[in-house]
Order: sequence, then structure tokens, then C-alpha cells
Amino acid sequence: MKNLKILVFVITSIWFCSYTAIAQEEEEVEEIEEIVEENLQGPETITGTFDGFEGDHYSFNYTNEEDEEDSILFDKITPEVLKMYNLKDKKYIGKTFEITFISESQTEVDEDGDKQEFIKRRITVLKPLD
Repeated sequence: MKNLKILVFVITSIWFCSYTAIAQEEEEVEEIEEIVEENLQGPETITGTFDGFEGDHYSFNYTNEEDEEDSILFDKITPEVLKMYNLKDKKYIGKTFEITFISESQTEVDEDGDKQEFIKRRITVLKPLD
């Protein structure tokens, strides 16, 4: 009878510990998802003219919300899009595209300890218009 009580106690303890660990893991996953949602903005689409590949950025000229000519830089491009349009090739300079992209807000601390917020953009879809 004593062994049965010990066995029930051990099984209950294992179940409780497992349940607590799973609950903590689910909380951590939810926190990470919230951080990603805060830093990752939904896809946006603009029409722009390819200006070239400069350093590590793909540069496009476009008309912004105030109807002014502006330039936008993209840090990344999906491998599927890059396979279809190698934008490092100069033949695409001056071509107009419909560009769908995702923006991600990131924060870095500089050498003075000040936080610097910046946006990284990744092209997800590229459709030629001319």
C-alpha cells in the first residue's frame, strides 16, 4: 500500500512538472510571436524604377505618398525573385517594376550606448511593368 502511494505521488509530480514546463514554453512562444508582429510589418506594394545595385542594397526610384520622387533601398530579396531577375545585372537599370516587400524594424545600440532604430526591407515579389 505504501508503494502504491509513492507511485501515485511520483506520477502526479511528473505530470505537474510536465504541465508547468509546457505552459511556460507556450508563454515564451507567444512572447516571441508578439515581438515578431511588432517588428514585422505586412507586405506593401509600390511601383518603382530600378536604379541599380549599390553596395548591399537594391535601389529603386518611386513616387511617395506626397507625390514626390523618392528613392527606396532594399536590403534583401527572396531567392525565388533573384532567380527570375538578377538585379545585379545592369540590364534591369531603368526598368519599372511592381515591388511587393516586407519591412522589419530593428534596433541597434551604437558605441555611445544610444539606440538606433532602422528599417530593413525585403523584396518578396517583383513584376516587370515595361
